[in-house]
Amino acid sequence: MGKPVAVCDRQFLVRSDLDTLTFAQNQVEQAEECLQKASAQDERIPLLVQLPGVAMLTAITILAALADVTRFPNAKKLGRVCRAGHSCS
Repeated sequence: MGKPVAVCDRQFLVRSDLDTLTFAQNQVEQAEECLQKASAQDERIPLLVQLPGVAMLTAITILAALADVTRFPNAKKLGRVCRAGHSCS
């Protein structure tokens, strides 16, 4: 069996993990700010976020998946494609 980890080693590992988590949280915040600025130009985002369960990131994902919605002749066709689980793009 291996040698037990010393208390100072455990403390170092915990601090290191917390530093990594803090860094990742900051990266996520910066990415969200960037997405918010980029999506502010799209008038469809505020409409989508009014739907229950749809926040900014989900709205952006929906728009990215749909690409050009004008290729669907009507909303019913669009809904059918997405409900079927097919890629909407």
